[in-house]
Amino acid sequence: LWARLLAAAMDPSRSPRVRQTFIAAVKSMDPVDAVVLNYLPKFTFTTDEEPQHVIGRHIGASSNEVSISLVRLVELGCVHDGRARLGTPMLAVQRPLLTPFGMELLAVLQD
Repeated sequence: LWARLLAAAMDPSRSPRVRQTFIAAVKSMDPVDAVVLNYLPKFTFTTDEEPQHVIGRHIGASSNEVSISLVRLVELGCVHDGRARLGTPMLAVQRPLLTPFGMELLAVLQD
């Protein structure tokens, strides 16, 4: 993600879209968080299986690693839980959905 973020910052057509908050978010991600974030646009809810198991199988990580990453991505504002209730502690993300912030971060990195 760092290389793509730097490339976006150097590209005159994309640099106005690079936000300081994107830099802060990427800086605080662990490598597995970045992999999970990149995978989420490909993830679809087609089974009753927990998302961390499905994502983990596709990216080669344990379901615990994916669970930790999803919670971290929620904290960073990249992901929200479509089933979470306000005021409840975020122990596991049951329906990970990209936020507008997460979508824009990925769009800047992929342009």
